[in-house]
Amino acid sequence: MLRRLRPLAALALVGAVLSVAGLGSLAAPAAAACAHPDTATAIGNAQAVFTGVAGAGTANGAAFHTPIAVDRIFKGDVAASVVQVRTRAGSCGLGALTEGSTYVLMVTAKGGQLVASGASGTALATDALMAEVQAALGEGTPLNAEPATPEVDFQLVGDATPTPALRAAAPGIALALAGLLGWFLVRRRFA
Repeated sequence: MLRRLRPLAALALVGAVLSVAGLGSLAAPAAAACAHPDTATAIGNAQAVFTGVAGAGTANGAAFHTPIAVDRIFKGDVAASVVQVRTRAGSCGLGALTEGSTYVLMVTAKGGQLVASGASGTALATDALMAEVQAALGEGTPLNAEPATPEVDFQLVGDATPTPALRAAAPGIALALAGLLGWFLVRRRFA
């Protein structure tokens, strides 16, 4: 009887191994789609990186629209002091951003909206995350910051001293007198 069960047991074992391998290969792409990239990769993929405080958001199905009061811009163009950021619910989404919390937002523009996903790198602004962002992009600039006034340094060139007005005008006066004298002589000759 054991001889009859051996082929069935072997077949069951092979089937179990193949089904686990098949499920493992199906689960891997789903996990890869929701993988959170390291900060440097997320910064490179983002069109804009900035910090801001989340306001009261609204839900529209599985999407959340949250106003963000922009504080500091590290990458990209963020012209408004308050921008709307769209997030999604679900295993790969960020869900609703917590009102009053400060976030580092790494967003892309899609259809005229700024979009942050679970894989975008957007997260609460912890000291560790801020250190990574500042190491990659510098201190950032505050929104509506006044540009630094350049320092102007005037230097004297050689021994330059201003030319007196009469001396500068002398060549023009001489040409005007020569023209008048020539006109007077030509007029007298034909008169």
